[in-house]
Amino acid sequence: MKAKKIVLFWCLIVCFAALLPLNGANAQDDDIGIRPAMTKDGINAKISITSETQAIKATVTVTNLDCKFLGKVKCKLVLPEGMTSSVTEFDVDTINIGEQKTFDFEIVKSNSLVPGGDAQNKFDVRYIVIAVCVLVVIAVGFVLVRKRKKNNIAMLLIGCVLLPYFAFNTQGYADAATRSISLRQNATMGEEAFRVGAEIEYEYDFKEEEVQKTSGMNGFQITYFFGPNPEDSYNDEVAKAIADCGFTVVPVGGWQQQNVKDILTLMDKYGIKCNVWVGESINNLITGDNSNISQEEVDAVVQALVDEYKDFDNIAGWDIWDEPDADKFDILHKIVSAFNRIDPERETFIDLFPNYASPEQLRTPDYSVYLERYMNEVDPDYICFDFYHFKDETNKDRIDDFFDNMEDVRNAGLKYGKDQMQIMLLTKHMSYGNITPEQLRWEVNMALVYGMKRISYFTFWTDENLEQGGWENACMNSKGEKNPHYYDVQAVNEWLYPLGNELFGKTSTAVFHKGGADTKGMTCADYVPYGELGLCTGNDFVIGFFDDESFMIVNKQFYAEKEGEKNSIVFEDINDNLEYFDTKTATWRDAEEDSVATRNDNGKYVISFEAGQGILFRVNE
Repeated sequence: MKAKKIVLFWCLIVCFAALLPLNGANAQDDDIGIRPAMTKDGINAKISITSETQAIKATVTVTNLDCKFLGKVKCKLVLPEGMTSSVTEFDVDTINIGEQKTFDFEIVKSNSLVPGGDAQNKFDVRYIVIAVCVLVVIAVGFVLVRKRKKNNIAMLLIGCVLLPYFAFNTQGYADAATRSISLRQNATMGEEAFRVGAEIEYEYDFKEEEVQKTSGMNGFQITYFFGPNPEDSYNDEVAKAIADCGFTVVPVGGWQQQNVKDILTLMDKYGIKCNVWVGESINNLITGDNSNISQEEVDAVVQALVDEYKDFDNIAGWDIWDEPDADKFDILHKIVSAFNRIDPERETFIDLFPNYASPEQLRTPDYSVYLERYMNEVDPDYICFDFYHFKDETNKDRIDDFFDNMEDVRNAGLKYGKDQMQIMLLTKHMSYGNITPEQLRWEVNMALVYGMKRISYFTFWTDENLEQGGWENACMNSKGEKNPHYYDVQAVNEWLYPLGNELFGKTSTAVFHKGGADTKGMTCADYVPYGELGLCTGNDFVIGFFDDESFMIVNKQFYAEKEGEKNSIVFEDINDNLEYFDTKTATWRDAEEDSVATRNDNGKYVISFEAGQGILFRVNE
């Protein structure tokens, strides 16, 4: 008798589990409301209603505006209970760009019309599957129970556990390449009002367009601008602190050569590579009268420098110049060219002005001309720029300029096939603020979502002169003490390094802003359903796509109004197989299993982001 109860219990579980998705599907209709037209993935769909005394004519038009990835299209009529149509579904193989297909339906009233009701789901084939499953379980259960064999009962229970899985999959989730547009429109027949719907399902075979791979860097690195004073501050304790903070490359130079060599030896002990300043000899080429300097003369100076450091394997590159104006581009080209030929395994580093520099500083009419001339005249290994935008409480942040500068540098990098790098604000100085951990995370994630392949912080260190000028909260101070920002940067670098390595081999294909007033009048593109992500709902996000069809989403909010408050986005088109890059294990993992994504009442993925947080996703087909 006990076994019979177990069998009946599991039968009820099977039925309940199978019915849950149906309830979710009906709830989705309630959320749609009135939507007679929609454009998505470059496809426009409209439903128009003509009411007559005894019938209603519904016309659905589907236009392929500019969708290159459109496959088969299915148009299904969704009616309230009590309404019928002689034809409820049309199929076409595809709709070419610029073409339009029209689907006409004639709807008549039956005896069980529910006035004012939303379109309801038609009878689902899963009911049949569920009924058959239940009957089979009951029949087999009673046979096994009568034989009184424990092994048989155990097998029965295992089967009952598996049945919900099969029941769910009779409805299942649409393949990632299948998307839909849901339309709803009010209609009347006599004095009765109700709602008619149409579902346009289509195959969407999106593939990222092939883009020119950017290059110029040997790998992802985390560095800083301005470090310890070599005369009295570089020691084992400081070197270990730099390594423990997560830095992989550090700048060294500006001092006597022997000091540089000592520091190279010390940093090598902790596995850290260095960018070495090119020294006074090359500095004089840039600052002096260089109009008549030949390439051969530059080559000789560069060769002497490379020979001087030939015994050091931990030199990653050569630090040439910070924020050059356009008048220096010619001599910089000669220097970069010399290093590329004489020491091709190492990189050359030049940091550009941000876009808020004046024409007098740039020596060009505007920033776009500055960038274009730099790329053409210098031909750098990669593009690096600095931008400090979070101001103190008495000044306005430069958020608008920040995104414009990111757009400009990204576009230049893609146009010329060059990797990109950003130097970001860390230390409070002059009119710049003492940034919060959330703002720091925001800065780093925005750089990554825009395709930057290297991150630098300004500054790691403050010497006594800077501290007397009001500079504070770098990673370390002139006494070798760790400031709060040391631990903030350390926490960021823990997840930044694995994430940066994962992104390094990818090329940015598109960046969009979803919501947020600060994109008005800017060059940023508003989000449209794109790639594997498709339609999503939520505001204040930046979304970047890469050439392997992965995509990164960053919360544009860098502070929370309330403690613990998060910003959420809903994936309307991704139905299953969502993965995220787990920075703790440096592996791709199931987003739902790890609770990175949850499901809403409609079965759609919901992802919640902390202030400034970013997550890299993909759909594992």
